[in-house]
Amino acid sequence: MRICHIGLNYKTAPIELRERLAVPEAEIEAILQAKIANPAIREAALLSTCNRVEMTLVTHDPDAAIAVAHEWFAKKADMPLSEVIEHSYAHTTDSAIRHLFSVAAGLDSLVL
Repeated sequence: MRICHIGLNYKTAPIELRERLAVPEAEIEAILQAKIANPAIREAALLSTCNRVEMTLVTHDPDAAIAVAHEWFAKKADMPLSEVIEHSYAHTTDSAIRHLFSVAAGLDSLVL
């Protein structure tokens, strides 16, 4: 299994796009259940704040998991997939873990 981390943040996407992707806390569980129903995804987590929307996925197929996340972002924002990809980032394995720790430590925050 491998970790994939896909998202958009204040460095990569305008506020208008991030607002369209904001997820109310009450919707998170249903979104995550839908993601893990996909055979390519074993576990899922979602982080949604005013400055970022990120999905962390555990998978045996990183390419498929990244595609699932990008497609969800595009559908949620009601915009072309190519535009979402242009404003997003994807990390796998070691890079994903480094990014997660950076976010958790506040090192990737707009304000420290």
